[in-house]
Amino acid sequence: MPDANHDRRPDIIPPDRPVSWGSRPGSPLQSKFCQVYGGNTDGLNHYSMYTNAACIGNHRDYAIEKIKRTQEPATRGDPNACYTKGRASYDDRDYPKALAWYRKAANLGHADAQNRLGQMYEAGHGTPQDYSVALDWYIRSADQENANGQNSIGLLYYKGKGVPQDYEKAFEWFQKAAMKRHPDAWNNLGRLYDNGLGVEQDHHTAFKCYSEASAYDHAGAWTNIGIMYENGKIKNENGMNAPPDFPQAMLCYLWAAGRGYAAAEALLGDMYNYGRGQPKDHSRAKDYYLKAAKKDNVHAQRALGLLHYNLRDHPTAKAWIKKAADQGDAEALVTLGNMYLKGLGVTKDFLKATELFREAANRGDATGADSLQYSRQNKPMLLAMLIMFKI
Repeated sequence: MPDANHDRRPDIIPPDRPVSWGSRPGSPLQSKFCQVYGGNTDGLNHYSMYTNAACIGNHRDYAIEKIKRTQEPATRGDPNACYTKGRASYDDRDYPKALAWYRKAANLGHADAQNRLGQMYEAGHGTPQDYSVALDWYIRSADQENANGQNSIGLLYYKGKGVPQDYEKAFEWFQKAAMKRHPDAWNNLGRLYDNGLGVEQDHHTAFKCYSEASAYDHAGAWTNIGIMYENGKIKNENGMNAPPDFPQAMLCYLWAAGRGYAAAEALLGDMYNYGRGQPKDHSRAKDYYLKAAKKDNVHAQRALGLLHYNLRDHPTAKAWIKKAADQGDAEALVTLGNMYLKGLGVTKDFLKATELFREAANRGDATGADSLQYSRQNKPMLLAMLIMFKI
């Protein structure tokens, strides 16, 4: 009768800890296990096989062959297991490994893996950014009626990345995904109706779309509902726009911010900064802006910089405003340009100021264009330098 301990899963033993194998010829097997798996928990089943083989005196080759026949599902080509491995690697920010696992699952027809692979190409994670390849994988996913893939195609058309910007096509793809109860797609449809992009502007329908998404605890949708309350876009029982409802907006923002949603945190900062629905509280505004700014929210970075600017803490102001400017925020570019023009928190640099004003103007910012004109009119020598160096 076999020892009952053989039915118990063995503990993983670190490779530097000696193991008592009795009189059985198991040491080479134990050594091989430690070399390959290093005591990692992924080796549980493999360790057990080596242990059993060693304890019954089987040869090393037999044990290794047994492992080959019973590899974990991912290495046997199970698409779900490959996808799970990809998710785990992505969460660990091991993008090359995530890309490899997603590709393996995608080539096996896993629709969500195809969408994830497309997202990695779109973001340039673990591979050079390539919108064309991303679109190809999204289409493969969408061809399987996968809502994630359909929503991703809609986003490419919405942003105009890799394809001409086309809000009507974006609407079509978002609608397909929304019909499959995809919360992101419902939220995206709401944005189209809210802003009249690809469809006739309709705040009431936008609110309904956001509400569909919010039923799935979608933080972005709750934030958008809050914006509608704050800006008086909610219809009353008479079909007329109700006045702004700051308390209701605050509740929506608080719910989303409680889940770490940066846009909601930034908007809460605005509520406290400008005293919307409650007295102004710059300290609390700064706290919320800081939370969002650390998540690279450009609005919060600019607002936090301006708070410090008004407090005459110019070095800190410059640091946050520059972060927003580096993301292409036109207002931050103008503010940073003025800081260089006046030498606030930085060494006065008319050339740098003009470069920043030009970039803001090129982004369609009227203030940037006015500031550029001002710098030209007041600095003839600077204009000559601009022409000379062709900047």
